Amino acid sequence: MDLVNTCPNVLTGTSQQLFVTLLQALFASFCELGANDRYPADYGTKLADGGEFDFIVVGGGSAGSLLANRLTAVSDWRVLLIEAGGYPSILTEIPTMFPHLQLSDEDWKYRTERGSCEGLRDRVCVYPRGKVLGGSSALNAMLYLRSYEDDHEQWVKEGNIGWDYASALKYYNKFEKDVNVSELHSANPIRETIIRGYQEMGFPEKTDTNHLGYSDSLVTIAGGTRQSSAKAFLTTIKDRPNLHLVLKAHVTRLTFSGHRVDGVEVLVNQKVIKLKSRKEVILSAGAMGSPQILMNSGVGPQEHLADLGIPLKKDLPVGEHLQDHPVYIGLFVNINETFLRPKTKEENIDDIFQYVMYRKGHFADAPLFNFHLHANTRDGGKFPDLQVNHIPFPRNSRAGILKWVAGFNFPPEVQELMVENNERHSNLVLFVKCLKSKSTGRIRLNSADPLDYPQIYPNYLSDEHGEDIDILLRGVRLVEELLKTKPLRDADAELVNLHLPKCVEFQFDTDEYWRCALRNYVTHLHHPCGTCRMGPAGDGKSVVGPDLKLHEATGVRVVDASIIPRIPRVNINTVTYFIAEKAAELIIKEWFGGHAEL
Repeated sequence: MDLVNTCPNVLTGTSQQLFVTLLQALFASFCELGANDRYPADYGTKLADGGEFDFIVVGGGSAGSLLANRLTAVSDWRVLLIEAGGYPSILTEIPTMFPHLQLSDEDWKYRTERGSCEGLRDRVCVYPRGKVLGGSSALNAMLYLRSYEDDHEQWVKEGNIGWDYASALKYYNKFEKDVNVSELHSANPIRETIIRGYQEMGFPEKTDTNHLGYSDSLVTIAGGTRQSSAKAFLTTIKDRPNLHLVLKAHVTRLTFSGHRVDGVEVLVNQKVIKLKSRKEVILSAGAMGSPQILMNSGVGPQEHLADLGIPLKKDLPVGEHLQDHPVYIGLFVNINETFLRPKTKEENIDDIFQYVMYRKGHFADAPLFNFHLHANTRDGGKFPDLQVNHIPFPRNSRAGILKWVAGFNFPPEVQELMVENNERHSNLVLFVKCLKSKSTGRIRLNSADPLDYPQIYPNYLSDEHGEDIDILLRGVRLVEELLKTKPLRDADAELVNLHLPKCVEFQFDTDEYWRCALRNYVTHLHHPCGTCRMGPAGDGKSVVGPDLKLHEATGVRVVDASIIPRIPRVNINTVTYFIAEKAAELIIKEWFGGHAEL
């Protein structure tokens, strides 16, 4: 974009110098956001075929960055961290801009198989995953929530000894010293209106001991910028001589020597080379990437690999048990704009200035997205099965609505209806999310080509007894009760009929209508897990043991969200940090003869 002097007769002499000084300050402050020299240098040009390292960590995301930090604390260990993406862009730094990262070059751009999300565009769900240093922690909504006691109880019941909640707290407390977590309370006046509505319904404020109610979750934002795993765990060790970071490198498969994994095959600098690990290869490529690498290496379901002509190394249920949090985002509510006021052009420009110069204001915020309700809709227990999120769109927020809704792949005609409505009204979009989904899907290879994208079958709302859809339906009814409270009535809250194409045969707001809407338009909130499930050897359901070692093999572990045996009731990024912290201790103890102290 060219800069044009629109007032040539005014901008001269001293006035011109003042203006240029301002521009220089803005440019300098903005460029600081993209300072890649804060991270370790890219070792890629020095990487040679046959190179040896003590540990090879595949994936520089939430788990991989933490592992690289902990393992390189042992100065004698030579650690290679391989990341398929590049350094984070400036856009990843700006909290409010996170929806714009979806479908960007920093996103793997996964898509589910056609027909898996019947009502959405092309009948698919999009599946954002971070292809960048920091992984999905560089793309996500920056929400920070710890897992619950009962999440871990289920893991232990399935034979995962040592993964109980009391043990987990030690690891949370350790990595939280590195991750900059902060409180954030939106100044948007609609927040107080919603709180009063929930209070009228009898909901209290959620606390550390009371798990049900409304709250502002902690966020991984500090100093007005995103705190990704790369920033938390790599910037402080960027000069460690035993850390070697390689960017834009794609691991295609593991290499074996008998039953031992002894290295990786990687595409880097436009050629395929083999690298050796003296101790372990650690797969931290995520719930999509780790199972894909294993299957390409001959570790997976025997029949599936045989169909693709991939020689079998280990017959294990790799790719099975995919889980996520099903979410419905179609509760679109009109709000009186005195409660949700559009900003003027001057206010928008001031927001940009405040952020670029001081990292403050609208762009440093996560506008209301970290404000939730956690509710138990079913058994009156103390743990939630439903979360409600709230996204405000002041009148004439066309670009914002399209970015948000397109990011969930809603059909174009519904997107346009939302935009047209928003030209007349301010709006509040409420998400209802099933926190304890029992539905499971799977991942399969599309071909024997390791660069081909995998097939993703999410199987949302497929659980045998229909509990997932019942939770979401109760969530819809809960939101409708919220809209009937006096604070929301005073705000002229009105649920908009989106005339969903798949559900026109049903009367709006009947149970039949909502079940149709949920069946056809449910999507996910980007929390895939479980595809390299953890469990005891011989259970027939797991891929790795409680020590995260691959069953029936040595020299390799899986350390990321793919090992989660049952999806927790929270966003999984924080849980992934916990998994990596525990894994680091397991690895160090093993190679130091039972002692984790460095």
